[in-house]
Amino acid sequence: MSVLEQADRKRNIEGDPLGAVKILEKAFPKASDKDKSQILLRLANYYIDIGEVGKAKRSFEEAIKVSRKHKDFLTEADAKRKFAYLLWHQDADKKKALTLTRSALATLKKVSDKSKEKPKVAANIYATFGNVYGDSRDLRKASLWYQKALKTAQKVGFKERVVTVLGDLGNLSMWRKDFRKAEEYFQKAAQRAKRYYRHAYPSSLLRLGRLYFSTGNLRKAKKFAEQSLRVAEEEGWEREKADALETLGDIQLSLGKVVRAKERYTQALKIYRKLKHSWNISSVEKKLKKLPR
Repeated sequence: MSVLEQADRKRNIEGDPLGAVKILEKAFPKASDKDKSQILLRLANYYIDIGEVGKAKRSFEEAIKVSRKHKDFLTEADAKRKFAYLLWHQDADKKKALTLTRSALATLKKVSDKSKEKPKVAANIYATFGNVYGDSRDLRKASLWYQKALKTAQKVGFKERVVTVLGDLGNLSMWRKDFRKAEEYFQKAAQRAKRYYRHAYPSSLLRLGRLYFSTGNLRKAKKFAEQSLRVAEEEGWEREKADALETLGDIQLSLGKVVRAKERYTQALKIYRKLKHSWNISSVEKKLKKLPR
């Protein structure tokens, strides 16, 4: 098993992102120049998982630089699309995020069609377009890109991306008030994530919690949000921990428990500030200001 495979298993199957980082950091100094771009890309992704955003940004920049130098267009394209996703969450600059994602797609065109990994990176890029359009509530465009990502991922057996896109499509359904369809997508995502893509497991559980919150079932909403938080805390997923805390704050507020809601929002805000997620920071700050005194 290669170093990359070891790290992927540690993160995706065992649910230990910090352990994955340690494996890669140990291997990096001895790696060949060709392998370093792949290690840097993995490190950038996994630093995000554990909340080391500064290290993630530097690793993305270095991954793009090294892969470009060695004409490793596949890694360069994948690094650009994931970097775009990070910057989108930090800056909420739609133009910047889309420009970098389009650059990733242009770089991918330089990769031979014989590459078995090319469709996987394509699916990643399509999903990133979907994320940007979905988060900015352009649901029509988001749906087109997510469906394209899902079809591509399913065709080549890219199970991890299938899981995330199922969750994304569930979000679109929820925003359209099609709660039955949303529940179906979220349940499929959670079942698959639990088995083979732990990174998506806490977010899949939380999406179910948010769905039930939207339909007024606060008991089930609280159950799934707490389960999401427990998994995120046990396995060390920082962004997912903050998301669960914010949702639990919403639930506590709906239950009339203002003090408890404030505690949850404050905990979430601390993590979002660490991650430098601008729109999440703004959202939680507004909720805190609106709390009854």
